[in-house]
Amino acid sequence: MGSCLSVTVARDRCYTRAFRAAGLRATDVTLGDGATVHIWVPRLPDRSRPALVLLHGFGATATWQWAPYLGPSSAPGSTSTYGGFVGYRVAALYPGAVERVVLICAGVCLEERDLAAGLFVVSDVADAAGILLPQRPEKLRQLVRLTFCRPPRVMPTCFIRDYIQVMCRDYVKEKTELLHALIHDRKLPDLPRITQPTLIIWGEQDRVFPLELAHRLKRHLDENCQMVVIKNAGHAVNLEKPKEVCKHILAFFLDSGSQISTTGTWYNGLMFKNTFNEHVTDKHRSLR
Repeated sequence: MGSCLSVTVARDRCYTRAFRAAGLRATDVTLGDGATVHIWVPRLPDRSRPALVLLHGFGATATWQWAPYLGPSSAPGSTSTYGGFVGYRVAALYPGAVERVVLICAGVCLEERDLAAGLFVVSDVADAAGILLPQRPEKLRQLVRLTFCRPPRVMPTCFIRDYIQVMCRDYVKEKTELLHALIHDRKLPDLPRITQPTLIIWGEQDRVFPLELAHRLKRHLDENCQMVVIKNAGHAVNLEKPKEVCKHILAFFLDSGSQISTTGTWYNGLMFKNTFNEHVTDKHRSLR
């Protein structure tokens, strides 16, 4: 299906326009190792407010994740980047800069042995990559069935092929390597305990990261976190129960006393203190 006739391309353009209409602009940031991160930032940031960083899930894009929930008043003070594994790591590295953390269906406490133990629907990383990075219609259908508590009954093959062609063909090798790196030799005792107040939100019927991982993370963080389990929702709880997810997240962030100008739904979020740049600079100096 040519790009001029592609439903996926058309929707992607609509989502991009929604981001721009919400006061965001796209930019690229080059990291020290040469990697490039594509992010959306406010055109007119309010530096008097803490920065709220939204991080989307594996294989997703920020525009597809959040555009349906953006409004003209929702964007100031918001940015977006990767997922829960990155967010948890940032919170651990910069405890003085990150004020609060929200983790939604983020399996940061999984262990490599969980695959062989049967906790997941797959038994090795290759099988996981085949589903999370679908290259065939049947794999995308399987992913949708695993992700949603109530998946769509009808998924026309023509639209599925179009989606795969547009959204799933880039950086497959790199994403597969990332999956291996995330899971290889991963053990719970090696996971640092972040000190920031943390909110864990999980879909009760999550089949990608089963609910056991939420309880495991709650035990790992002990008294420093709250956990909310949302009924009749799966891994895509942000899409299935957006109002409920937003209610819990906004209550958690506003409880800190910070002024946040954002609405919507996301997979993972970090609230940074206004001194974030100073903390990051000091950390970088200490690593040299």
